[in-house]
Amino acid sequence: ANDNAGNAMETRADYTLVLDSIAPTVESSYAQANNNGAFLNAKYANSDVTYSVNVTERFLNELKVTLNGTVYTLEELNSQKDALGIKEISMDPVNDFADTKDSTVYRFTIVFHKDGEYTVQTKVADAAGNKGEDKEFSFVIDTVRPEMQVTYTAYRPNGTSFVLDPSRGRAYANEEVAYVAVTAVITERNFAEDNTKDTFDTNDANVAYTAVNSKGKAVKIWQVILGHTGSKIDGIFGSGNKGNVSTEDNRFVYELSLPTISVDANYDFAYDYTDLAGNPINETIKQAVTLDRVKPEGTVTVEDLVNGSASETWNKFLSAITFGHFGKNSVRASMTSDDETAGVEATQYLI
Repeated sequence: ANDNAGNAMETRADYTLVLDSIAPTVESSYAQANNNGAFLNAKYANSDVTYSVNVTERFLNELKVTLNGTVYTLEELNSQKDALGIKEISMDPVNDFADTKDSTVYRFTIVFHKDGEYTVQTKVADAAGNKGEDKEFSFVIDTVRPEMQVTYTAYRPNGTSFVLDPSRGRAYANEEVAYVAVTAVITERNFAEDNTKDTFDTNDANVAYTAVNSKGKAVKIWQVILGHTGSKIDGIFGSGNKGNVSTEDNRFVYELSLPTISVDANYDFAYDYTDLAGNPINETIKQAVTLDRVKPEGTVTVEDLVNGSASETWNKFLSAITFGHFGKNSVRASMTSDDETAGVEATQYLI
């Protein structure tokens, strides 16, 4: 530059002016290590979750990640990764603007590995102040298997009760029992979509059982589970209540009540449950309970006698073999016994 007096600048100054009206683009994806990368029930994972981000921008100036409401740079995330449930972070080096072009892509990944709830979003800005962001996403990592316990409580007509124990084999309830109540207790953090409710209904827990008599014939069960009928019912748990949160692992305790067992039959149960993240209980719970309130029946038959009632037959039998004192001829007798539900354990023939 020269002034009117003819003075000239000693040093020439060159400046570059950049016009940039294009906002950065942010593309991201989430994948868990299990289940071919897919989440269960839209947002649940039972393995590490990798958050992958591609930012397309020539003049990238600022990049920040919002994690559970707090804004971090990648360097800040890396320095606090253990406390934030992060396993590792990888990122591209930041390029000099002279080495970039409109198609330059900056990449980084964050691997989350601790159980918990996460909400993540990336926001960026270029040197001209144009901004871009990806869609906020919430997910849950849950690697803990749920626990399940089932209790069978037998109630007497007078209201008193006792607990049946099928852990060592089939448990029996006899004529002193009016009905048997079944309660399942499940300890699990991610049992229902809305864990804030106090009551709930769910089909995620399954129970299947058969009911047969002593001869293996199916027994009709009326209104045993939620109004269903038949001798085999699958996939239904009743409603229940959510208990307190466990202080050890932050899990809820759910108590689910199955409708009462009030029909005499041999019941074989199979209980299974998988939480929202895909974790099943350690093994299917198989238990057997019999409700039998009818006494067994039996008959005595003596050959060559006119058989009538039990007492009449018995008197004739005594007379035939003793004639009041002794008998010299043999007499053949036979007995039958039957029980509709539990079957006959033993028959005694006493003279």
